[in-house]
Amino acid sequence: MRSLKLLAAAAGLAAAHTAATPALAAPTYTLTDIGDLPGGANNSQAYGINNLGQVVGSSNGTNGQVGFVWTNGVMTALPNLPGGNNYNSAARSINDSGQIVGTGVGLGASGQAVNRGVIWQNGVATSMGDLPGGNDYSLAYGINNSGQVGGTSAATTFTTSALWQNGSLTDLGDLPGASSSQGFAINSSGHVVGQSVVGGQTRATLFANGQATYLGDLPGGLVSSIARDIGDAGHIVGQSSTTNGVSTVTHAFMWINGVMTDLGDLAGGSDASIAYGVNSAGRVAGYGFDNTGVQATMWFDSQVFSLASLVSNLGGWRLNQATAINERGQIVGYGAVGGVTRAFLLTPDSFDDAVEVPEPAALGLFGLGLLGLAARRRRAA
Repeated sequence: MRSLKLLAAAAGLAAAHTAATPALAAPTYTLTDIGDLPGGANNSQAYGINNLGQVVGSSNGTNGQVGFVWTNGVMTALPNLPGGNNYNSAARSINDSGQIVGTGVGLGASGQAVNRGVIWQNGVATSMGDLPGGNDYSLAYGINNSGQVGGTSAATTFTTSALWQNGSLTDLGDLPGASSSQGFAINSSGHVVGQSVVGGQTRATLFANGQATYLGDLPGGLVSSIARDIGDAGHIVGQSSTTNGVSTVTHAFMWINGVMTDLGDLAGGSDASIAYGVNSAGRVAGYGFDNTGVQATMWFDSQVFSLASLVSNLGGWRLNQATAINERGQIVGYGAVGGVTRAFLLTPDSFDDAVEVPEPAALGLFGLGLLGLAARRRRAA
């Protein structure tokens, strides 16, 4: 009985402390124009960033869209696959060793041009290949610091999520009844997230430990969700159908320990948002809508911000999409400036702004003070 009283008292004190804790101030950022490759149409998009601040994406070069890596102010075009062509490629992710993955055009078994997942390392492009029985098709989306790659490959009967490591491609499986699946991101544990298509409906899926797990959907909407990123602390973010009480809408979500939380949208817009990236501090990058249209968006400490409102040197930029965030809180994406689409890098004005969070096993019940918060966010069974 005494222990129960102590537990209740501790819970009350922790809850009171949590209720009294004010929301953290949002960080501010300095914007860097990533630029574009010479000879093209003055167009670029950034899709990935590592913890050293190297950025990857695609830019319109002399021969079309070309994957690039940007390091310390210098943008470099990535080479094409042997026998392929140096257009219609895109770099999607880069790890801290500088290994880059994305998509390119290579040669298929019959000598035809095919889409291939590509790994770029030390200036050399290597094809990820495809699974046996497929039709010469694969895509690579994410790479971790161990060199494991999450992506998609054609297989015997349909397209499936896949893991590439040590030169070998493995089918990650699908949800029961799925007609296809895709892997979009991978974390340091080798866990891949993406989507499975079951009965024509997309379902956010975690591929881990030899199993495919359906992450669910936000309440009130259709059965429709996609997982876009997974952080090293186990946060998963993406998009899900839900309701605003009047109509069905799409909202960004965060999933932790079986609980999917609606991240909401910017005020005054079309009530739509998508999350593309998350770091271990729980900061989320993506896009939403306000009364002026689409806006690159960050979710932070249970708050949602238009990133443009946090940039000190915005100038004539309109920030449309935030696509990735690293552990230092740097964010990349693309927007419009001077009538063209350009990649951008946002760097926090103070790296001390970074918010540390516990491991995912503790997040749902981080001290007794978060019991109430977890209960409010938990979906009804």
